[in-house]
Amino acid sequence: MRTLRASGIVVTALLCVGCLRENLIVDIELPDSQPVPVVFGLFTPISDSLQINVRWSFPIGSQNLLTKDAINDAQIWLVNLVKKDSVQLLYRRGGVYGLPQRQYPLQVGALYRVAVKVPQQKLLTAYFTIPHKKVQYSRIDYGKAKIQPSGSWRRDVTKYWQDVSTPSKKYFYYTAEIEKGQSKAFLAFNESEFVQRADNMLYTFNDISSSTQNATMIFYLISCEKTVYDFLKSSLLVSDIIKAKNVDLLTSFKGVLPEYSNVENGLGFVGGYTMSDTTIYVRD
Repeated sequence: MRTLRASGIVVTALLCVGCLRENLIVDIELPDSQPVPVVFGLFTPISDSLQINVRWSFPIGSQNLLTKDAINDAQIWLVNLVKKDSVQLLYRRGGVYGLPQRQYPLQVGALYRVAVKVPQQKLLTAYFTIPHKKVQYSRIDYGKAKIQPSGSWRRDVTKYWQDVSTPSKKYFYYTAEIEKGQSKAFLAFNESEFVQRADNMLYTFNDISSSTQNATMIFYLISCEKTVYDFLKSSLLVSDIIKAKNVDLLTSFKGVLPEYSNVENGLGFVGGYTMSDTTIYVRD
């Protein structure tokens, strides 16, 4: 489904370019791109640390990508708006600020405010919530493995879990899986177009890949608020276009493709989530 959406945007954009070239050719003077602070941080109770990355933005195609963009003189506070207490994250290295979570444990269900002060810039702020409950899979069903031309094995899988949304707070979900022993760097998140039953049980259907016919698989379930869900959807779309080798299109239409930011007075994303995992030995 994500591939279809990305392809639709690519085709539409290419058609627009064709129309412009045929009907109207105008030289447009583009303004100089001024760097702005970019803040990124994902917070979860299952992590050992609290961490924020702060950098300057730079134009696509710049030759000076990661050499001088780190912001090393920022001041960053994490504020629990329920308990009304706060902590300052300390500089670690190259634009990264943080603390061990044991010094300031995250409170589930709480609303947090991140405040970032960069010299000679407006105060950057963002808000996030830690879901009030970690979600576990209730059941995982899988089908028979089928050998693929590449030599890998694929099988259908259906995953079930209980929706933990409340009348005042709706939560969103992402699912993922990986063969045990494989690097987490290759963990691919699936956009969960799930079905909700009358008993508030959710389920989603997809296929999984493994290197052998019988394999130990780790199934992940992320629960998050809508801001994290929107950010992941935007990231997945851009990733799809890059994988399709439409990098030139991505560069040309920067700002037209959906990009998600929830940082006031700057760019970037800050969010909260919980994640659980279930390990199953799948076999025929």
